[in-house]
Amino acid sequence: MLSNYKYIVEKLLEKLFRDYNFLSFFSPNLLTVLGLFFSLCILMVLEFFIFDPNTLLLIIVFLILLSGLMDVLDGYVARRYNKVSNFGAFLDSTLDRISDAVYAYIFFKLNLVNDIFFLLLLTGFFLTSYSRARAEGIGIEMKGIGIVERSERILLIIGILSIAFFNKTLSQYGIFILLLLTWISVFQRILHVYTSTSK
Repeated sequence: MLSNYKYIVEKLLEKLFRDYNFLSFFSPNLLTVLGLFFSLCILMVLEFFIFDPNTLLLIIVFLILLSGLMDVLDGYVARRYNKVSNFGAFLDSTLDRISDAVYAYIFFKLNLVNDIFFLLLLTGFFLTSYSRARAEGIGIEMKGIGIVERSERILLIIGILSIAFFNKTLSQYGIFILLLLTWISVFQRILHVYTSTSK
C-alpha cells in the first residue's frame, strides 16, 4: 500500500538533501549492504550480548530503523543519481529476505512467539515478497497489491516491539495481527495473479 505513496517519501528526501550532494558519492549497492549489516547487528545483539529487556528492545528498534533507512536511501540514490541497475534491484531484493528472516527471528528469540508462529511468520514474509517477484517476472504489475507490503510490515514490527516495551501480552496480539495481515497479502497477490492471467 505504501508503495503507492513512494513519491511523497522521495519528495521529502529531495527537500532534505537538495542542497547536499554527499549522497551522490554513495553506491546504492553499498547502502543495500549497510541495511543488511544493521539487520545482522540485531542477530549479534540477540545472541552475544546481555542487556536488560527494555534496553534490548530499544537497541533492536534503533537498528531496524537504521536498516529501514538504508532500504529507503538505496532506491532513492539509485533513481536520483541515475544509478539504477538490474543487479542492484536483484541484490536489494535478495538481501531484504535475509533482513526479513532476522525480523521474524526477533519475535522468537524474545519469546513473543512459539516455533509454529515463527515458521508461519517467516513463510508469510518470504511468500509476500516472492509472489510479487514471480508475478512481475511474468509481466504482471504488482505495485500496491497486498494490504501489507514490506514497508508496512517493518512499521508494524517497530510498533509491536515498542508495545512490548510496556506490555508483552499486548504485543503478542500485535504479532497475531501482523501474521494475519501478512497471509491476507499473500492470498491477495495470488488472487490478483489468477484474475490477471484468466483474462
